[in-house]
Amino acid sequence: MMNGSSPRPSGDLRRGSSRSSGIGNGHHTGHLYRRDSNMSNVSFISDVEMARDELYSGPVSESVPSSITGFAHRRSRADSTASYTYFQQEEEEEQPTEWLEEEAISDQSEAEDDDARKQNGDDPNLESALTPPPRRKSSNFSRTSTEDPLLRRHDSAKSTASGMGRGGRVSQKFHIVTEDLTVVVAGFATNLLGFFVYLVLCVLTFGLGYLVFRWLPRWRVRLTGTPKPLRECTWVVIENQWGEFVVQTVIKQQYGHSVSTVFGSVGEKTRLRGFDEEDDPVMLHLRFLDYRYIRFCFHPLKDRFVLSSNWKDPSWTDAKSIRVGLDGDERHQREQVFGLNLVDVQQKSIPQLLVDEAFHPFYVFQIASLVLWSLDQYYYYAACIFLISVVSITTTLIDTRAFHALNVTKELVPGDVYEVSDPSLPQFPCDSLLLAGDCIVNESMLTGESVPVSKIPATDESIRLLDLSAASIHPEVAKHFLFSGTRIVRARRPQDGQDDEAVALALVVRTGFNTTKGALVRSMLFPKPSGFKFYKDAFRYISVMGVVAGIGFIASFINFVRLQLAWHLIIIRALDLITIVVPPALPATLTIGTNFALSRLKQKQIFCISPQRVNVGGKLDIICFDKTGTLTEDGLDVLGIRVVHRPAMRFSDILSDVTVLLPGAPYERDPTVDYQIHRAALYTMATCHSLRMVDEELVGDPLDLKMFEFTGWSFDEGGKSSGACEDEEQNKLSPSVARPPAGMEYDVGDARDGAYNSRIELGILRSFEFVSQLRRASVIVRRFGAPGADIYVKGAPECMKDICRADSFPMDYEELLSHYTHRGFRVIACAMKHIPKLSWVKVQKMKRTEAESELVFIGFIVFENKLKPSTVGVIDELNGAAIRQVMCTGDNILTAISVAKECHLIDRDAQDPKARLAWRSVDNQVYELDGDTLMPLPPPVESDASLPYDISALRDYSLAVSGDVFRWVIEYGNENVLEGILARGQVFARMSPDEKHELVEKFQSIDYCCGFCGDGANDCGALKAADVGISLSEAEASVAAPFTSRVFDISCVPEVIREGRAALVTSFCCFKYMSLYSAIQFTTVSFLYASASNLGDFQFLFIDLLLILPIAIFMGWTGAYPVLCRKRPTASLMSRKVLTPLLGQVVICIIIQSVGFKVVQRQPWFIPPALDTEKSNIENSENTTLFLTSCFQYILSGIVLSVGPPFRQPMTHNLPFVVTIVVALLFSSYMLIDPGAWLADFMQLTWMSMEFKVLILVLTMGDFAVAWAAEKRVSLWLSAVISGAHDWLWPGRRKKRKQYKLLVERTHWILDGGYLPQAIIRIGIRRQLQDRCNTIGATSLEEAYRCKMQYVTALRSRPIAIETGKANEQHYEVGTGVLRACLGPRMKYSCCLYPKGTETLGQAEVAMLGLYVERAELRDGMSILDLGCGWGSGALYFAEIFPRSKITAFSNSRTQKEYIDSQAKSKGLTNIVVITGDVVDYEFEQAGFDRVTSIELFEHMKNYELLMAKVARALKPGGKLFVHIFAHKTTPYDFEDGWMSTHFFSGGTMPSADLLLYFQKDLRLQEQWWVSGKHYAKTCELIKDSQDWLSKMNAGKKELWPHLEETYGKRNAAMWFYRWQIFYMACAELFAYEGGDTWGISHYLFEKPNLSM
Repeated sequence: MMNGSSPRPSGDLRRGSSRSSGIGNGHHTGHLYRRDSNMSNVSFISDVEMARDELYSGPVSESVPSSITGFAHRRSRADSTASYTYFQQEEEEEQPTEWLEEEAISDQSEAEDDDARKQNGDDPNLESALTPPPRRKSSNFSRTSTEDPLLRRHDSAKSTASGMGRGGRVSQKFHIVTEDLTVVVAGFATNLLGFFVYLVLCVLTFGLGYLVFRWLPRWRVRLTGTPKPLRECTWVVIENQWGEFVVQTVIKQQYGHSVSTVFGSVGEKTRLRGFDEEDDPVMLHLRFLDYRYIRFCFHPLKDRFVLSSNWKDPSWTDAKSIRVGLDGDERHQREQVFGLNLVDVQQKSIPQLLVDEAFHPFYVFQIASLVLWSLDQYYYYAACIFLISVVSITTTLIDTRAFHALNVTKELVPGDVYEVSDPSLPQFPCDSLLLAGDCIVNESMLTGESVPVSKIPATDESIRLLDLSAASIHPEVAKHFLFSGTRIVRARRPQDGQDDEAVALALVVRTGFNTTKGALVRSMLFPKPSGFKFYKDAFRYISVMGVVAGIGFIASFINFVRLQLAWHLIIIRALDLITIVVPPALPATLTIGTNFALSRLKQKQIFCISPQRVNVGGKLDIICFDKTGTLTEDGLDVLGIRVVHRPAMRFSDILSDVTVLLPGAPYERDPTVDYQIHRAALYTMATCHSLRMVDEELVGDPLDLKMFEFTGWSFDEGGKSSGACEDEEQNKLSPSVARPPAGMEYDVGDARDGAYNSRIELGILRSFEFVSQLRRASVIVRRFGAPGADIYVKGAPECMKDICRADSFPMDYEELLSHYTHRGFRVIACAMKHIPKLSWVKVQKMKRTEAESELVFIGFIVFENKLKPSTVGVIDELNGAAIRQVMCTGDNILTAISVAKECHLIDRDAQDPKARLAWRSVDNQVYELDGDTLMPLPPPVESDASLPYDISALRDYSLAVSGDVFRWVIEYGNENVLEGILARGQVFARMSPDEKHELVEKFQSIDYCCGFCGDGANDCGALKAADVGISLSEAEASVAAPFTSRVFDISCVPEVIREGRAALVTSFCCFKYMSLYSAIQFTTVSFLYASASNLGDFQFLFIDLLLILPIAIFMGWTGAYPVLCRKRPTASLMSRKVLTPLLGQVVICIIIQSVGFKVVQRQPWFIPPALDTEKSNIENSENTTLFLTSCFQYILSGIVLSVGPPFRQPMTHNLPFVVTIVVALLFSSYMLIDPGAWLADFMQLTWMSMEFKVLILVLTMGDFAVAWAAEKRVSLWLSAVISGAHDWLWPGRRKKRKQYKLLVERTHWILDGGYLPQAIIRIGIRRQLQDRCNTIGATSLEEAYRCKMQYVTALRSRPIAIETGKANEQHYEVGTGVLRACLGPRMKYSCCLYPKGTETLGQAEVAMLGLYVERAELRDGMSILDLGCGWGSGALYFAEIFPRSKITAFSNSRTQKEYIDSQAKSKGLTNIVVITGDVVDYEFEQAGFDRVTSIELFEHMKNYELLMAKVARALKPGGKLFVHIFAHKTTPYDFEDGWMSTHFFSGGTMPSADLLLYFQKDLRLQEQWWVSGKHYAKTCELIKDSQDWLSKMNAGKKELWPHLEETYGKRNAAMWFYRWQIFYMACAELFAYEGGDTWGISHYLFEKPNLSM
């Protein structure tokens, strides 16, 4: 039942019948007009949350990017709003039952759901025409959406809350799925009184009120608007979930036709509301609005706006009758409803565009500044800024007007019939249905693949299946559907003699922006906000600076009043300060880096239609790749055929040539072989395809083309009809014919059907085209002269067992299939059956299921798909940068795994558990994953532990998941399994287009910044959904992706990432530079304002135009660094890493200027500013000093803030920037040292002494040195300190870690829990070491040296050390008790020496320490620095044996210092001092040491050149450095992400034995030694006498445990006990590998040259 708040009858409805029917409590009478419109039951728009209806449909669901499914963990955009201004939520709160009810439903039918709703009084059609049926745990409805309650389902039509006014509904919310857009429409009428007040305010404030209301439209709506029911409103407010706000006029036109002509049938649905099903009133007026080129018409019966593009004419029932088209009246009526057939972007007039640009807040601020400067007599400066602004506005106008209309046959309306075979028609002007003739079209505009597609005339059945509101075009309709914008390759008149049409005809079904072409253009015009917060942070910072400017305004105002200046000067000067603090050019400089990046990408044939996505590319965490055409070559070559020999039931050898498959001569044939099966395989390849003949050339699917070319046959295309009519007389046509090559026209030995030795001609009577759901295609073929027919089928091997006889499969079917797919080959299966007698009529009547049943399996066609040349290199590069890669393909899962291994996407020896209901390794099915957690299970006891099951399988295993399993997990699996798939899945095979799309969104839901790279039809949706989509297609469908590469390989991916990182860093550089420029100028002017002075007109002009502008522009010119590093640039301006250095630079600049300001006042020649109450005095010493000082600060700040590696090239590569800096420095120096009289007068400079000029120069150089040190060293440390303090003070406000990182770490629990036997862990460690050695060994010597030199070069560009905080936490701040329980008596936390092999741990410690004394040439009386002293084993030992030496122990650990101090005190040692600090920024006493020893410190370092220079400065001339490091014998590498790096060695390096030899700039190598790794292995694990670290740890577990609890907490003590166990085992296995000759210890003795000698 409906209550009294139901909609009132509309005055626009005319009824003439005496019959009455109630709506709620109201009754309506009137004449009724009956119309049998066939509107689909599924509405496009709904007020429910996740309506599944679509704006348009494609040939398959992926043809046009659309969100046809919702996701349980949908990621909310950062800038999405959670509420709406004009939408009433009370109605939602009153009726939560419906939403909860739907959540509870599982596996019920649609009818049961409807019945339940009817019993509850809920009308499922009031808002959405038909509520989508209940589902299993499907992703189609989000139950935990982050957009709740924004998208909370509700039914406002049935609510009595304030959402309904007395006259009907006043607001409406609906979700447009295809646009991923939720909008609210609220009705208004103009309030005359409010509008009068608005006009008065605008006039009285001289237009300021107009600007305020323009920038704050909600205020204007509140003032001038009165809420009105939607049926009565004259304009509406539309607001979407991103807060975008528009006011739209409701257009009202005379109409005079029935409701069904606009909205379709109202029969069944209106009966539920109380109307009789005969009701179809006439609408006197048509009311509609166009939002984003989507037309919404007001439905007077439903009292809401609905989409009209789903309309289907009820007369579209008979394929022939609708060829008559429309008359003039019908065409005019439909033109009113649907508009013209134009994909026409409405262009504003020049005055409108000018107003929009000029009234933007940025330009209004510019105009206000120009007026202010003019009043202040800064005419030159104001004129220059005015010219720049005019050029900027003009350029924008030109760019905006450049978007032209896509005008194609605008007169067409739905129901029109037009000629397709018109030679002047290059592409289809609208979405159409082919009625007569046949076409071959290129749908690359939709799919990205330039594969011709055949279209045949529609049948009555296909017209009945046409549903324009569905998510996709029905497969049976798609072969008749002509999509707007697709190119016509060939169009022919009907070839059927029974069809009297002289031309090919098509029926218009959708026009304009309702078509697929319109939808793609709309996606370009209205891209979704990227959620990237850089620009939002920038304007937030500008707001903060505005507050600072306000404070400066107040302070200056007070000061000027105190100085008794003229009021006009006070106001102008104070306002001028605001224009200084908030530089007008700041917003423009934020786009400099992006523009330069776009230019560089364009030069590399990479094009971008969404510039804001460039910066997003710099933050990518994961890249999804399609396989075929992306990672592999487009074309597939036929490797050969494997047919089944009978009766042996075994596969033949590979038949790699057609002459081997079916020899032409009898003597070439093997008499023991039945060639019937060979013949069937050949005939299948010759006939079962979708090729067409265009301009004497075969076109079609590349695989079909390769297969047919392999046969060497010829193909003649016959006339085509629909092939679905049952009357034989109406379907006489010439079939397509396949013929063998010359010399093969007669098939020797073929006596079947009495056709012995007859000419071979195979006529294709009927084709069942490839359907992705079935994964197969088939043909019915008759040989010339034979009474019977053959059915040939080819398709995916997985589908053959469903359609073939079981006895036709050989025993090794699965084995052979696995053999080829494991090796990356594409396998197509073939089958056939022979029907002795088959008439034409039976052929046409035969159903596909009948044809494709009881087949005989023939064999396999094996295709070879090669990797593209660049694939492996790009994947390796992305691996090196720690960017995860995922393969997402429609191919077989084992083929996908093989290709993934071949291209290094997964490790060749990694265990890849195949996703099924049981998760097993594809290499050894003994090993499984837990079905609930996807964690590896220990192998069975009876299994062979020597099999490959290494530690990478326990930690870095990869999942290969098929599409059906992925879908099953989405709908039925638990959340842990889904998260496990997302965290560990590397290969996703047999994925449908929608599943690819959904996978991308799932990755985004766990905080991945996700990219997708693909080239085909299956990728469009995923390209659209990804944060960064890269299309390898030149086709117009690439508009669905932000980036398009015309170099058709994945080398574009690292290019986009590199340029994205460079653009992001450039934006930060320019932002910081412009902010610092404002701060410097603000400081200068503030100091001058203290004495009523200021900078001069030409001084301002020189600073802004000749210094700031070129420096800011050319700063962004720097290109991307060629090597991708593992570190990612920050994306938040509000982070402490950005703000701390910036504020530090501001403080330094203030200090330097204050020093100059104070010192100049003490000079004897000082010229004070003369106080003039009417104008500012310029020519004074304060002005000259601060102006010149600030000029150097502007220039040198550009150098300091210009970031180089690892994201951008070094500054020296940017020639324009370097030239600009040099010229600016020279000219500023000229102005300072000896300016000409003309220049001094022009710049209003005063005389200064030479001594003071030198002082300014020294002051500015000191400023540069301090600023450089602060930016590169101090600020990083300070920001880390601030972050640590913040986390300690407010632990609840710590930065949230990304969810995917937590998921990956969660999978380490099997190791952390001690569940695996140590024997298995050891085997895993050894396998991992073997993998490393195999990788190194597989590299040629030339390549190895090239890589090593690249590594050396990269080290020189990096900081001295990275992640020092983590390393400190992992080792050096560990509780002393933890290590005391494991280490020897001297607490030596490094390799010990076992010269005899029988030493105890304590003896081995002393032996190695004695070796240090010998090799470092230590002597008593020397000053010795123990750099990185650990727990003081070396420093304490040296202090004991050299009592006259001064020992300095350097550590970065408080814990270590406390321990060493206590040991020195207990031993009575007074010659040892312990200092703590970070070696990165600590400077030791210059020339203060005779010897420096470093024991296992260098492994934590990166830039050895800087480190050696630092040590050299600490050494006396002739002093020496002794280094003890572990190393690989030949190859250096970084410790990559993984268990060891995460928990024990973050930021670590494995050096090669010769690595330090490349860094001898400051120290020279005197001698080098190698210590076998066996000594380190014995130190970690001697395996006897409990005299090693691991044995002591296990034996002293009781003693150790309290210290573990103290260090890590009670909860984590056990976990860290097992981690330390594995750490010691890993070290022991590493150094024992190959007898200690692969990894071992390198000792070096370097000497500082004695320059005096």
